[in-house]
Amino acid sequence: EERMGSLGDLTGHPFGSPAGVCTDAAGGVIVADQRRRQVTLFRRAREPICLVSEGLRRPLGVACGPQGQLLVADAEDGDIKVYQSHLELD
Repeated sequence: EERMGSLGDLTGHPFGSPAGVCTDAAGGVIVADQRRRQVTLFRRAREPICLVSEGLRRPLGVACGPQGQLLVADAEDGDIKVYQSHLELD
C-alpha cells in the first residue's frame, strides 16, 4: 500500500512520541503524545488544537465517548481520565 502522508508533515506539528490515536464524530484526528504529555486535535484545514496538557504524565491511549467525551489512558497514573465534550470547540 502507498503511504498517504504524515500528519506531522501535513500540519507542521512537531510530535514528541505519538502513542495513541482515534477519530471523533466530526472526522477529526486526536493524538495522545507521550513525550509532550498532551492530547491534540487535528481538524481538516485548521490549526491543531491542544485539548489536554495539564495533569497528563504519560498518555498512551485516547478514545471518544458516545457524547463526545475524551478518554485518555495515562500509564504513569494507571488511570483512564475522562474529559468533557471537545466537540464544543467550534
